[in-house]
Amino acid sequence: MSRAIDGAMDQPVAFWIVGLINLLLGAFMVAVQEVWSADWRVVVTIIGWSALFKGAILWLFPDFSRSVYRACNRVGVLAFGGVVAILLGLFLCYAGFRL
Repeated sequence: MSRAIDGAMDQPVAFWIVGLINLLLGAFMVAVQEVWSADWRVVVTIIGWSALFKGAILWLFPDFSRSVYRACNRVGVLAFGGVVAILLGLFLCYAGFRL
């Protein structure tokens, strides 16, 4: 995984594509789910705005983005991010579907 990320960082097109995907998904999430209330639905809105912001940063500041990715490309950081993503997904599944 680490070699794949290192290889992708040398390709400027990869940042453009990832930025475009984040920008489009973030814009879609914000357009469809813009809820600012004191319940679990605000998490989806925050994720949408975060994706929109990340896509804009990847497009506007590719060198800065590349340096941040290189700094975060360590096993501990990637594992922590994966655990957070899984826990967030489980929480949203529980809250959304009441499983």
